[in-house]
Parts: sequence; structure tokens; C-alpha cells
Amino acid sequence: MDSLRDEIWQILLMKDGKVQMRYESAGPDAFPMPKEEFLYPDFDPEVWDTLVRAYATALEVLRGQMIFDLVNPLPKEKPMMRKNPDTGLFEYVDP
Repeated sequence: MDSLRDEIWQILLMKDGKVQMRYESAGPDAFPMPKEEFLYPDFDPEVWDTLVRAYATALEVLRGQMIFDLVNPLPKEKPMMRKNPDTGLFEYVDP
């Protein structure tokens, strides 16, 4: 399953090619935020609305992935073998 941050950046990048000019992140793994010039002194509602829609869409995408993973679980790994200290025999143990 993808991370919320990655989904938001992907949605913003698909929206238009001017993402780097409008949004920034405080760190290399931070969520996107509008640059300061789009917030103050002249608030740009389009930039903010696009970001909020990207957050909502990313949450819906991740919700769908989670539901899919719950309905179609991955096959379980084979159990591990461990030596029983009492009997000295090897037996299967769930990880």
C-alpha cells in the first residue's frame, strides 16, 4: 500500500505541471503545502482547493487499497520450524 504523502504528490503532479511552482515541502519526506506567496498577502483559493481535493482523493484511493487488501489477503508464509527444548524434536511454530 502506498503512503498518503506519495499519493498526494502523485495527484498534484497529474493535475498540472506547475506543482513545483505552487507547492513545497518542509523536508524530503514532508506533506505538500502551498508556498507562502500563495497564502499571504493574497490568498489564492485555487491552490488551496487543489491541495484539499488531493488530500481527499488520496484518502479515498488508500481506503480502496485497504479494502482490497482485506478482501484479498496475501497468502500466509509457511510456519517456522523450531527445536522443542523439552522433547528435542523439531516442530512447526507460527511466526
